Amino acid sequence: MTRVAKKLRGILARLGEITGPAQPPPVKGPFEMILWENVAYLVSDERRETAFKTLQKLTGTKPKEILVAPREAILAATRLGGMRKNQSVTTAARRSPGLAPGRLPR
Repeated sequence: MTRVAKKLRGILARLGEITGPAQPPPVKGPFEMILWENVAYLVSDERRETAFKTLQKLTGTKPKEILVAPREAILAATRLGGMRKNQSVTTAARRSPGLAPGRLPR
């Protein structure tokens, strides 16, 4: 192990003693992780979780569910995450590999 790696390991160990172990986000799968990152911006983990759970409740978290959801439902979630647009969430859904390009809901 290099000197830098040892130092980093020590720093992370001390940080873990102060903050406790990091908790994984409440997501299922890679697409939900993308939504988790896109539903909020520069907010606390608690606020991000509130925004994500609101998105789950109001629209669902599958790409097709998001693409057919009312714009206001998505905005309700993203506003909780400190964002004024729904663009990042709907863009993620549109780019989901599970959707055929000619069959995208508008």
